[in-house]
Amino acid sequence: MITRGSEVVIEKQLRGIYKVFVKLGSPEFVIKQIAAVHATYFQGVPIEVHVQGPGKAVVRYTGFEKQHRIMGFAIIGFFKKALEISGAKDVVLRFTVPIEEGGEFAELSIGWS
Repeated sequence: MITRGSEVVIEKQLRGIYKVFVKLGSPEFVIKQIAAVHATYFQGVPIEVHVQGPGKAVVRYTGFEKQHRIMGFAIIGFFKKALEISGAKDVVLRFTVPIEEGGEFAELSIGWS
């Protein structure tokens, strides 16, 4: 439910000129832009993006704590909808290192065609 809600939010936020940038941008570009937005939104949570070849990327969030686990659903919805708008197909997202583990970092694996 949270994931779907964040998809609706990003769809509403990406209107006009912003939506054009997302539509024209490659999925890799969109992932990097979202990470930059998240870096300003999640203060104190450094974010690294690693594009691992065509159709695959990993985003690492350092600094979340166990109690922030609900943010994972919103993050997934945000990336999913933006990537779909950019033309990515078969988008698959999952936290390979979940926020709720409370480790040093959380890691989101992203795949698309």
